[in-house]
Amino acid sequence: MSFGDAEAAAVLLRLISDRKDLGETLSKGIRHAARVFSMEDQAVHVKGMEPMAYII
Repeated sequence: MSFGDAEAAAVLLRLISDRKDLGETLSKGIRHAARVFSMEDQAVHVKGMEPMAYII
């Protein structure tokens, strides 16, 4: 998946919503995904919650 690839983003969102393959892991949140991929020291979260991408 590369930056700006809307088609790939749509496929990934479908996998997450269907909880299939990689989507199963990502649907459980950043803390879980970071643990699965051995990236716990790089995951951005506060008490397991992902920060908002923007503030309205």
